[in-house]
This record gives sequence, structure tokens and C-alpha cells, in this order.
Amino acid sequence: MPNCGLWGAATNGSRYVWWGHDVPGGKPRKMAQQRHQHALDKLFLWTAAIFVVASIAAVVAIQLYSSYEIDRDYRERREKVVGNGIVNYARTLSEKPFPQAYWDDAVRNLDNRFDPAWAREFIGVYFWQTERFDKIAILDRDDKLRFAMVGGQDADFSALAPLMTTAQPLIAEVRMAEEKRGPIPSLDELGGTRQFPRFDSDPPMDVGEDQQQKDWRKRTSYSRWSDKDQQALLPIAAESMSRIGDRIYVVSATLVQPDSDAMPLTDRSAIILLAKEIDDEVIAGIAARFLVDQPQLRLGDAEAEPGFAQARLFDKERNVIAAVEWRPNRPGDALVRKTAPALAIFALLLALAVWLVMRSGRRITLDLYASEARASHLAYNDKLTALPNRVALDDRFAAFRRTHQVNGVPFAVLCIDIDNFKAVNDTYGHPVGDVLLTRVAASLRELVVEGDIIGRLGGDEFCILQADSNPKDAAELAQAIVDELSTPVDLEPGRVFVGASVGVVIVDADGLLDGPEAFRRADLAMYRAKELGRSQYTFFEPMLDEVARARQGLQSDLHQALAAGDLTLHYQPQVDADGAIIGAEALARWPAAEAKGISTATFVRAAEETGLIDALGQFTLARAFADTAAWPGLTVAINVSAAQVRASDFVGTIEHLVGEHNADPARFELEITEGLLMGQDTHTLDTLNRLRAMGFQIALDDFGTGYCGLSYLHLYPIDKVKIDISFVSRLGKEPQATALVDTIVRLAHALDLSVIAEGVETEDEKRLLMQVGCSLFQGYLTGRPMPPEELAKLL
Repeated sequence: MPNCGLWGAATNGSRYVWWGHDVPGGKPRKMAQQRHQHALDKLFLWTAAIFVVASIAAVVAIQLYSSYEIDRDYRERREKVVGNGIVNYARTLSEKPFPQAYWDDAVRNLDNRFDPAWAREFIGVYFWQTERFDKIAILDRDDKLRFAMVGGQDADFSALAPLMTTAQPLIAEVRMAEEKRGPIPSLDELGGTRQFPRFDSDPPMDVGEDQQQKDWRKRTSYSRWSDKDQQALLPIAAESMSRIGDRIYVVSATLVQPDSDAMPLTDRSAIILLAKEIDDEVIAGIAARFLVDQPQLRLGDAEAEPGFAQARLFDKERNVIAAVEWRPNRPGDALVRKTAPALAIFALLLALAVWLVMRSGRRITLDLYASEARASHLAYNDKLTALPNRVALDDRFAAFRRTHQVNGVPFAVLCIDIDNFKAVNDTYGHPVGDVLLTRVAASLRELVVEGDIIGRLGGDEFCILQADSNPKDAAELAQAIVDELSTPVDLEPGRVFVGASVGVVIVDADGLLDGPEAFRRADLAMYRAKELGRSQYTFFEPMLDEVARARQGLQSDLHQALAAGDLTLHYQPQVDADGAIIGAEALARWPAAEAKGISTATFVRAAEETGLIDALGQFTLARAFADTAAWPGLTVAINVSAAQVRASDFVGTIEHLVGEHNADPARFELEITEGLLMGQDTHTLDTLNRLRAMGFQIALDDFGTGYCGLSYLHLYPIDKVKIDISFVSRLGKEPQATALVDTIVRLAHALDLSVIAEGVETEDEKRLLMQVGCSLFQGYLTGRPMPPEELAKLL
């Protein structure tokens, strides 16, 4: 059979016609077949060309449509983000007056009487210098204008007439809320204590939103009053954006209320009225935060010009008063420009072109939403550490809880507080404290596994949600945290030592445990760890709720005991090497508390937590001056707290007590702790120098247990140091203890300071102390604390 051509064969009568071969009778057929083949090739080419053109046209159409949709979607998202940013800026401004409005001095100087000088300094100048409020006004209880400031300068009342007109609805809202609140309960009605919201985190009372108030009261679990009394203590304020003339302002009205014992004269109090212009600087700040280029503020309710985005500003009645306009990025156009070369290649290599377009489109889309993701990140993450904030932790807790309800696997909540962080912050400053917090965050990241959530609750407090946990796993993680954060940290000023107290809650069978309750329990456990000595972890137990309630009751009882004079003083002798009594330390005693097993340290700590330490300190000073009047020649040591020394009127209080009891200051030592000397506070130094000038001696208690350095001993007027019992108790048991005590004694003598050891209980301890040069002693060996009449017998 003849060799077959490339295209195949066909029959023609009795002869074969081979396409592609020059055979007899095959040329015409061959030409016909060639024409047919050419037509087929042409059809294929046209079909391919039409397909390619159609594909390119489809891709171009899709790209153009996508460009339009992307531009529109991007513009709408940015409009929403910028609009929310302006609203949040206005809300933040409206909360700025709270610390000044909730202040006894404000009630006394703006309501009980009107002091123009006070109003100018603490309201006008303060808000102008701190927040640059353009217009500041104070209204009395009859809503009459009593003070006016414009641009940081005192102004005629007529200058604020437009503002007063605009602010009338806000003033009416505040007055309505004030009337709904009713009279503020007095201190006697509240049991002698008044607590207020924390303005750095808690939301204000938005008048008219009862559900929001109810939710807020539910979160503030520390309050002890009825709903009515509690509502009376909430912030009362109203705010809106308003147009005054051709300018836009954020206007807020805030009611003046007391924070302690001051009371308004009537059921109506003064109102602080503030206005800040949304000017180019404000708009530029918002634009920088949300990555907006060249924004402009336009008055009125005009539609945005073509190619511009617009975030509208509304007044209290939801009327559009202005709009911020800017020319947004056009990511869709960028998409078209970037894919144009790919479209040219697509004409030749369709498959490759489609792949390139898809790849390019995906990359560009990711880039488009990157800036929006960064803005969203700021809303749910802590700015300093980049960890999830409290809002994000609440969301993640809810997700953990839903998972737990489905699969029954428990999870843990760990609340972490950095021990001694305040000392580091006060000593080296906030920038160093911020660096320390970032180091802590990095350390915590190294300790968790995938699926766990780390967050910062605020300040020096962190939280970890440990997924798929149990008591053993949670304990191991908590111990790892304690161990890791107990290691020294090298910072720019030097090496610092901190630690961590950790509270742990396991969320298991109790599926109804919600986020606020879980965090509260973990917080209680964490504070229990601090009470047990810090640098450790504690699991939540139901008894901690009882302890918290008992602490609250103890604080109330202590307040009543101070008022009723139920406290007394005992005195512990201080002796020399021969056993002669040369002094005594005054120690507060509360017989009723001791009968219940409550130690002195416990109720003193309660006094510090409730602000009663000043009253307790004044009682101790007055009683000591009275008790020791008949003990001439005997030096009496009296403990004073850091809060007392830092009080502005402490020296005046002591001068009054000295005069009242005819006391000789030279017979008394005032014992302070090392923590008071941290940071080289000029007020503390001045106070101690004034006390020394009066004749008092200054003793440094518990020396060696804190962070006090040699420079502090040289800088401050210290007369005596007390060796802490923690060193004395180890004498003869640990070789290092003797060396430490010897160093302390040598240091004190080198600085011409006297030395006394406290907590001396055995003759061996006394002998070892005398060997290193310490000749003054206090402890059970010299005598237990005793009533003044018993000490008098020994004298």
C-alpha cells in the first residue's frame, strides 16, 4: 500500500486519492482540500481571534467594573472610618471635663459660692492649656452665665451669646438628667464613703439611655449603693457637634458634682460648658490617624464633588452641619494601570495573562485593605505592646466560651499584675516604664502556645486566655510566668527587679460564667497572690469573695472605730546594750479587731486602701503625744505613712498637735519607709527638712528591704536606720546574714547615723548584733508591746 500522507486518506471510485501526495487524478482534489483546509484554518484563526478579543473585552469590562466597585467600596469604607473617628474624637472631648467637674473644690467654688479666680485658674486656664478649648463658660444653678473665656482670655458674656443659644438643648438635657437623678445622698446616708467612676476607662452617663447605664452599673461591681444612689453618682453630661456662625464646634455641658463630703446648696448645681473648634489642625490630626490626604471642611449639606469622599458631621438633631471631604485613593484605577501590560500579553498567551491578572489583582486587593486593617488594629489592640486590649479580650472570651459550650473543653483565665512596677515608674519615669511593659509583653509571648490569647487590660495588668486548659496546665503556665518575670531586667538606667502576681480561674463546668465575672474572679485571685507575698500565683476560690466582703466590712468598721475612739496605742520598749530602756515604739491596737483575729497589719492595710490612713496617723500622733507626756527623757518612735508625708498640710497638722498637747518634738522619732524616698520628690524632702527643723528625729524603718540607695541616705535628713527583722532573724543561721548586717551598721556609722535592730528575740541575736557594732535593740527580748500604764511601771 502506498505511503500514507500526513492528513489521512479517502476513496474516489476504484482509485485511492491521497491527500498531500501528487498522484494521478489527485491534484484537483488536493487543491480543493487545500482550499478547505485554508478555510478551516481561517475559521480557526477568526474564532481564536474573536475568542481572544472577546476574552480581552470581557476582562477589560470586568476590570473596569471591578475598578468602579473597588473605588466605591474603598470610598464608603473610608467615609465610615473617618466619620466614626470624628464621632469618637467628639466623645473623647466630652469626657475631658469629668475630673474637674467631679471635685469637691468645684462644688464649693462654683456652686456653694462663686469664686471667679478659682473658676479662671482651675476651669478656664486649665482647659485652655490642657485641651485648647476655644470657648469656656460656667453657668450657675439658674443657668445664668457667670464666667466666660474665649481663646484663653477672659471675655465679655456677650461674646458667648451664640454659644449659649446653640448649647440650650444640651443644657436642657443635663438639667433633665439632674432632675431624674434627684438629690445627691450625703456621706451619712452612704455610710461615710463615696466612690465614683474611674474616668480613664468607664463610659459616661449618656442621658436617656437607661440600658447603657444598666450595663455600665453591672460592670462596676465595687459599688455598694442602691440603683438610685449609684445613678446619682454617675457622670451627667451631654455633647454634640454644632455650627456657630461659619465654624464647627464640639460642644459639651457637664454637671458639677462632689467627689467626697461637699454638697450642692440645692438640687441644681453649676454646669461647665466647653466648646472646641473642629479646625484645620483637628482635621489634620484625624486625617493623619486614618491615612487621609488633604482633607477639607465644608459647611452645609452639599453633596461631595465628583471624585471626592465625604464624612458628614451631624448636630444633636441629626442635621448635617458640615462635611469633611478629601480625594480618596483610587485603588481601582491603580488596578487597571497595573494590569494593562498583562492584557497585552494576554492577547498572545491567554492563559498566562489570566493568571497574571488574577495574581496582580489579588496582590493589589491585599494592599488596598492593608491600611484599613491597620486602622482596625488600633481599635482592638493596645498601642504600646500591640497586644489585644480589653475589648478584644471580651470578644475572644466570648468565642472561647462558645467553643467550650460545644465541646466541653475547659479554658483558663490568668490575670497578671507586675509587682513593684510603680516603684520603677516613679523612680525612672514613664518612658522607662513603657519599655519595661514591652519587655513583659515579649516575655509572655514566649510562654504561650498557639491558640492562647495574650492581652493588656491596662496599666501594668495583663491577661492570658489559655485554650484547652486544666488546673495542671494553668498552674504550669502561671509558675512559668512568675519565674520568667522574676528575673532582673536590664534597662537603660540600670538593672531593675520586678515580679508577677498571677490570679487563675478555670472556666469548666460553669458554662454560664461570663467575661466580666471571670475577669473579676481572676482579679481577686491575683490580689490574693499579692497579699500572700507577691511573685506567686493563686487559683480563685469561693472564699475570696467572702474575703472581699470581709475587707469591705473591715473598712467600714475601722471608719466607725476611728470616729468612736475605739483604737488605742501599745508601746514596745527599746533598750541599749545594758538593757536600759531608752525609748519605745508606739503601735496602734484595735481591741475589737484583735478579738476577731484581725492583725494590726491587716487593718492598717485597710486604712491605706480606703484613705483612712491620714485619720489613723493623726490619731496615733495625738495619742502618743498625750500618753508620753509623763515620760521625760524617753524617746518615742511613731510610724508615719508615705501618704501622710506627701499630704500638703502634714507639717501644719503636726504643728497643731504639738501645740495642742504641749509636746516636745525632740523626744519623738518619725519612722518612714524606704518607698517614700524613691524618685527624689522635692515636696518630700522639704517636708522632712521642716520636721527636722521643728526638732523631730527621722528614722528609716525596715532598712535594706526596699530600693533605697546611698544617695538617698545622703540627700534626706535621716538620723537613724532600723535593721529589718528579716535580717536579724537569719543571724547565726546564714553566713551571709551577718555580713549584710555588718555592712548596714558600717554604712550607718560612716554616715553618722544611729542604728537599732528590730525583731530581736534571742540573746544570740543580741550578741551577734553587738559584735558588729549595733547597741540598740527592739523585739520580744526587750519586751512585747504593752499598754502605756505597764510601760510606765518599767520606767
